[in-house]
Amino acid sequence: MPYEPERIVFDARANRNAAIRWGGVVVGFLTFTLCLGFAAITLATQDPSVAIVPDYYQKALDWDKTEKLRRDSEALGWVVQASVGSDGTLHIDLRNADGLPIKLRSGTVEIFRHARANHVVTRNVTASSSGTISIADVVTHNGLWTFRLDLLNDLGDHFVMSTDHRVEMGSYPLNSNNKD
Repeated sequence: MPYEPERIVFDARANRNAAIRWGGVVVGFLTFTLCLGFAAITLATQDPSVAIVPDYYQKALDWDKTEKLRRDSEALGWVVQASVGSDGTLHIDLRNADGLPIKLRSGTVEIFRHARANHVVTRNVTASSSGTISIADVVTHNGLWTFRLDLLNDLGDHFVMSTDHRVEMGSYPLNSNNKD
């Protein structure tokens, strides 16, 4: 007797259910991937710790001038002592190489916490013969902060300095040599 293969009977309902199930798995994976992408984009664009440096390209082009100004500022021998009070007030004391207070004509102070580098606080400095700058309610949290000084004294000397400090409010004075 010759061999006869069995007839295969297809169940239409089972085929339809399998197509829906596996098609649903593929669509589910694609949907999950799209949702994950949108979530990543949302997190990346709304992260408050991300900062964009304004005029970055121009600052890069002017790097040599900026570096010369920084070296000239170091050559002035100014000593900067900064402290933060428990109320968040930043106190800066400026002394020349002889230890005398610097008579300030004008300038700016920029302050920001690294965890929120996009929130830069800029304050103008007015004329002062005492060599001190006090800025109220600017340091609001513990953490790593950057202080940038851009000052002119009464003799026209231009002084710039940028320094990072770990701040624990009201706990200890900060000195200009702190490289945290």
